[in-house]
Amino acid sequence: MPSILGYLDHIPQGYCVFDSSRVVIFWNQALEMWTSINRDKVLGRKLEDVCPKIATEPYSGVIEDAIQSQAPVFFSATLHNHLMPLNCKDPDKRQVHQTYMVTLERGIYALIVENVTSIFHIVQDHRNTITKLKIAESDARNAEQAKTSFLANMSHEIRTPLNAIIGFCEEVMDDEDLKSSHRDMLQLVSESGKNLSRIVGDVLEYSRIEAHRIDLDPQPTNLTRFIQSIVKLYGKCIDTGRVQLKTELAVDSRLWVEVDETRLGQIISNLLSNAIKFTKEGTIWVKVELKTNQSESHIVIAIEDTGIGIDLSKIERLLMPFEQGDLSTTKTYGGTGLGLSIVKGLIEQMSGVFDVESKLGEGARVTVSIPTQVIDAPESVPIPIQQAKLLHRLRVLVAEDRATERRLIAKQLSHFNTSVDFVENGKELLQISDLSSYELILMDCKMPVMNGYHTTALLRERYGKGLRIVALTASVSEAEIDRAFEAGMDQVLAKPVSKDQLRELLSSIRDNTFKRHETDFLEKKVKAI
Repeated sequence: MPSILGYLDHIPQGYCVFDSSRVVIFWNQALEMWTSINRDKVLGRKLEDVCPKIATEPYSGVIEDAIQSQAPVFFSATLHNHLMPLNCKDPDKRQVHQTYMVTLERGIYALIVENVTSIFHIVQDHRNTITKLKIAESDARNAEQAKTSFLANMSHEIRTPLNAIIGFCEEVMDDEDLKSSHRDMLQLVSESGKNLSRIVGDVLEYSRIEAHRIDLDPQPTNLTRFIQSIVKLYGKCIDTGRVQLKTELAVDSRLWVEVDETRLGQIISNLLSNAIKFTKEGTIWVKVELKTNQSESHIVIAIEDTGIGIDLSKIERLLMPFEQGDLSTTKTYGGTGLGLSIVKGLIEQMSGVFDVESKLGEGARVTVSIPTQVIDAPESVPIPIQQAKLLHRLRVLVAEDRATERRLIAKQLSHFNTSVDFVENGKELLQISDLSSYELILMDCKMPVMNGYHTTALLRERYGKGLRIVALTASVSEAEIDRAFEAGMDQVLAKPVSKDQLRELLSSIRDNTFKRHETDFLEKKVKAI
């Protein structure tokens, strides 16, 4: 035993060795240092005299049981609530010790004290770091939510008056007696309003991309028809006398793929908009091909133009939000500088890649590659026999609280052989006894007294799918659109709403081609929305 005790005197653990009578027979240097008690004052004394806590329960009983059973015992406590009378040199620094009781040989036992303060503080620092990270994460989420709410409110407050500005401009421009100079000025007002609407839309879209709130919805798509529809739309936006828009489709016209049409359409639209903006004369090409290897297929789309070109040294800057090549570009061509940032974000979300080739002053080529899946053409859906076109006026009910908006939509609908009634909130709408006599309900989402979401949910409980309900909203965030569909609305029209949109909507009712969103609202509980 003496040789063992000599060894125990030189290890960085505290050892208090005692016999079955609880008389201390060894007190090593580590305990001398930690307790400031010299061994000469301890040896030969009762363990309880040296460590008074041991005389109390549950320690006394536990130690006695350990002596009888020869089984080891583990204790753990902090400095100020510990078996051993340990001192703390730094009262501001919490110390932690673990204590073990073991049998060295029959009748000889040891309390072993191990200082785990450093480990404790590492763990404590780790916990504090995790807590701080959680707080920072929560703050970031709150900031993101505040930004999202601000952008949504900003969009709503800007789009609502824009709806009236653009709508009434279009109405006045339809007047055949209007002077050409006045028509030109109104055209400028209308285009400026539409441009502002696009800017707001770009900011919201980039915000969604930045927050990774873009959900992809791949659908069966005839690639040729899809590309041609976009090109046809943008063909109306160019000066055909100076710029030609051409396509080169190296794909079978019968090719069907699975792709998110909305997101791919946004990518192509942004790139075409840039090409048209920066090409004053020459040719813009839209080239499409399908590249397939053994494992996957890619839609490859190239937009080529003969415009001002891009300084390749500034590409990284152009991909940053709200950036353009230089200040002169912004002054000359306008825009938010979000176009390529949105394209980059959407392509990354779709697991695609893109490449830019350009020579300053000679045009640019932007190539996009998006993974896809080639599929068989979906089975033809029989086109329903068109009902005889309704000769009577379509009855339309509009729920809208703003007088300016009511006046505008009344004027717009007057062109389409409709009979229009108005209510100012959902409560007034629900008081109408026979809503089934209306072929269409246009529902503003944010009304006082009772909003459009809650009203629609109640209507679905009462009428099921018997009503056509279309949302009118200046809030175009995905959350608001999802909220409209979850409430049971069939379609969503985002303000500003044009006459062309209303014409298409009414025509779909007359032709029996009105499409409903596939939300099973009848199985959803009505919420206090």
